[in-house]
Amino acid sequence: MIKFERINGILISPPIQPKMIAFKRHEKALLSCLHEAHQGGPKFKPFDEARALRDLTSLAKLYFAGKETPKTIPAAEHVKRLRKFVSAIGSARRMANLMQDDLNYDLARAWIAEKNIPLVSRAGRDAGMQALALIHKMIGSLIVLERLACKASDNVRPKRGRPKGGSVLTVDCIHGLARVYKENTGRKPSIVEGPFARFVRAFLMAIGQGDRLSTNYIIEMIGTARNQIRRDDPVLWAISAFNPTGGNNSLRF
Repeated sequence: MIKFERINGILISPPIQPKMIAFKRHEKALLSCLHEAHQGGPKFKPFDEARALRDLTSLAKLYFAGKETPKTIPAAEHVKRLRKFVSAIGSARRMANLMQDDLNYDLARAWIAEKNIPLVSRAGRDAGMQALALIHKMIGSLIVLERLACKASDNVRPKRGRPKGGSVLTVDCIHGLARVYKENTGRKPSIVEGPFARFVRAFLMAIGQGDRLSTNYIIEMIGTARNQIRRDDPVLWAISAFNPTGGNNSLRF
């Protein structure tokens, strides 16, 4: 039987397991980076090696799972699909309004038949009333869906620029590393050469991506990710470990 694992709402499939075995060979180096930063930090609490390993393992699984999923579609295509959805929902809503009661009764009878309840029985009459109320509510929700999809298509905007180094680690992954670093060391991650940059390099090595990258490249990648979130995503910036006043309510893996 194939066993799947759910991490942060994402189903992780077995094919990433060989990659995780390779990742585990780097656990000591990663823990060493965090321990070093913890020793040089405020020592706000004892270093919890088990917690750090759980955080790092979850982040690695999310990284490998992301490599196996389709890339994000361009903003223009995203808007096009949303507008098609708006059009389809609008057509369904207008047809429902045109058919009105006939549609409600037809759907209610179909619902009762699907439940194998005799239509002429008392149970059938009770079920019919429940079905009519449910279907009326469902049809009424079409206008809400249409409005939300329309608003969503207006809100999609192309990203301003492309983060350098983004092909190696996504912005979300870098912010995940920043969270792991801050929560396990008590130190705010820096965008210059130092303990956090060394920790990011150790993670890159653990996922098989760090041996060909210069220190300057890694620092630039970190800075670009930090600046993109600060500029484009105020909600994530509010909880980001990079934010001097954020990071305390960040999402868990």
